Amino acid sequence: MRELWPNVLTQFKQYLILTW
Repeated sequence: MRELWPNVLTQFKQYLILTW
């Protein structure tokens, strides 16, 4: 799970950038 967190954060960032 800890290894997955950074990836989730980056994906969430990209999602925010796309939705902005």
